[in-house]
Amino acid sequence: MPHPAGFPPILAIIAVLACAALLTAFYQALFPRPARWKLIGTAFVLGMAITAGYAAMLPPASERLIGITDAWSALQAMALAAGIPEEAVKLLALMITLVVFRKGLTPAEAFQAGLVVALGFAALENLQYARALPDAAEWVALGRGVVASFVHSMMAMFAGTFIAAFVRCGGWKRWDLVVAGYAVAALAHSLFDWGLVRPLLEYFRTQQIKPETVMQALPIAIPCVLGVIIGALVLFVRQLKICGREYDAAQQAAVFDEAGSQAHARHLALRRRWRKIGNVILIVGIIGLIGSIIAVVAASLAMQGQPQPTELSQVSPDELRASVIMTVVLVFSPMLILFGILVRQKQ
Repeated sequence: MPHPAGFPPILAIIAVLACAALLTAFYQALFPRPARWKLIGTAFVLGMAITAGYAAMLPPASERLIGITDAWSALQAMALAAGIPEEAVKLLALMITLVVFRKGLTPAEAFQAGLVVALGFAALENLQYARALPDAAEWVALGRGVVASFVHSMMAMFAGTFIAAFVRCGGWKRWDLVVAGYAVAALAHSLFDWGLVRPLLEYFRTQQIKPETVMQALPIAIPCVLGVIIGALVLFVRQLKICGREYDAAQQAAVFDEAGSQAHARHLALRRRWRKIGNVILIVGIIGLIGSIIAVVAASLAMQGQPQPTELSQVSPDELRASVIMTVVLVFSPMLILFGILVRQKQ
């Protein structure tokens, strides 16, 4: 997270908040019953507010990452600078929210609150990145508003699984589940950032990522990044299915009148429509990913032999903006694939 100072452009603020709102609505829609909107609003505001206090105490990012010299020092830096403190901030905001809305709280609501706290954290962080790159602030806000927000909510899928179990047990006695959820989320966060830190450091310095840097990072990036993504999605889908089974059981146990039976039939039809839409999004994402790979290879071949900048100061505002836009476009297709998978899991 960049050191906070000043304010990003108004369009960047709108982009960040719009992405957070869309993701919140998307997560709400995936569950058979959306969480109470007062709970969701409180979770988002607390996520942003506590993150703002945490960010105000941070030294500049360059100071926090200056000690990275090899893979193991990078893992330590990611754990101490990101995984451990950031997941603690999210957990604090989440537990305050759950205490405030303790009466009538369901496991599904606890899980959803964790996702939205993470979106609040990400929104504040995204605004800081937009402020740090004013020449491409709107594109940074849009790109991070989708990608970084989703990544932070993935970490909440790890913690949320344990928090939902904590609420499901009743009595608020199994605090070991809360501690375990925090530990797993912090570990996943640290590993995910570890897999990306080397290319990101080069990108922050020069706004370029050399192919050889990517190749050197792959042995760590593939198991860590893909492992965290797959693990988070598996846990999220599992939680959705548990909530779906609980909803179906409650519906079947109720005494249906004709109107109730029709409402349940409409809900089942809605699930089927979401699955069809998810299939379409998956296909579009796969086609886009293939096209993106071809475009990257072609661009790399075209740039061979051309001098590359070694410092950010050597990058012009137009080159910076073009680099950010290209990055946003490249990650759009993989994100479509992930969203397509989730859309198919509508309960």
